[in-house]
Amino acid sequence: MAANELILSKNRARTNKIIRETLGYVIKIAIGLLFMIPIFVMMSWSLRPDAELVKYGASLLPHKWTFEYYAWCFQNLNLFRYIINSFIQYAFVFAGHVVFSIMAAYAFVFCDFKGKGLVFGMILAAQAIPGEVTIIANYMTVQRLKWIDTWFGLCLPSVVSGMSIFMMRQHFLTIPKEMKEASEIDGCGDIRFMIRILAPLSVPSLASLAIYDFIHVYNSWLWPLLVTNKDRMRTVQVGLAMAMTGEVYDEYGRVLAASTVVIIPTLLIFIVGQEYLIRGLVSGSVKG
Repeated sequence: MAANELILSKNRARTNKIIRETLGYVIKIAIGLLFMIPIFVMMSWSLRPDAELVKYGASLLPHKWTFEYYAWCFQNLNLFRYIINSFIQYAFVFAGHVVFSIMAAYAFVFCDFKGKGLVFGMILAAQAIPGEVTIIANYMTVQRLKWIDTWFGLCLPSVVSGMSIFMMRQHFLTIPKEMKEASEIDGCGDIRFMIRILAPLSVPSLASLAIYDFIHVYNSWLWPLLVTNKDRMRTVQVGLAMAMTGEVYDEYGRVLAASTVVIIPTLLIFIVGQEYLIRGLVSGSVKG
C-alpha cells in the first residue's frame, strides 16, 4: 500500500512538473509572438501595393504579393553602403572594447594598487551620466581634430566603454586567483596570461559583449548624425532617415520595405546570440 502511494505521489509530481513546464513554454511563446506582431505587420505591409493598404488595411496577409518596393530600395537607396558602414563602425568599436576592457578588468581583479575601488567607482558613476551631456564636448574635439566624415571621428569616442569593463571584470572575478599564481610560478607574465589563459576562458563573455555592442552600434543615430555629412560615410540609421524624406516619406510601402531590410541583421544577431547576451549580463552576479 505504501509503495503504491509512493508511486502515485511520484506520478503526480511528474505530471505537475510537465504541466508547469508546458504552461511556461506556452506563456513564453505567447509573449514572443506578441512582441513579433509589429515586425510581422511591417513585413506584411511591405509586400502589398499601396492600393491594397487602403482597401484591405486590416488583413494580416497580402491579397496580392509584390516585391516592387524592395527592388526600388536597392535601386534608389544606398542601403548596402549604409549597412557596411555600420558593420565597419561596429568592428572598430568592438575591437577597442575587447582590448581596453580586458586590460582594465585584469588590473581591477588581479592587480593591487591604491585607489582601485575609487577608480572603478568613478567608471560606474560615469555610466550614469547621459551621453547627451558630453556629446557637445566630444563633437568640438572631433571638429578641431578635423575628423568630421572620417572613421576616426565616427569610432574613436566609443572605443572605451565602462559597460564592457564592468562585464569583463565580473567575469574575471569568477576565475580563481590560484590560476594566476600558478602561471607566475611557471614564468608566465601578465600579457601572456591575458592572451593565453584569460582570453580563451572569456569567449562566452566576449560573445555576449559582441552582441551587446552590435545592437548598440547598429542602432546608434545621434553621434553618426553629427559627425557624418557625406552620404558615403553615413551609417544605416542616419542614411535611412535621410533617404526617407520628402515624397518618399509618404510612400508607406517603400518606407516599410527599407525598414525591413535594415532590421534583419539585428533580428538575426539577437535570435542567434540572445543566450550569450543574457549569460554575459549576469556573469559574476553571485561572486564579486
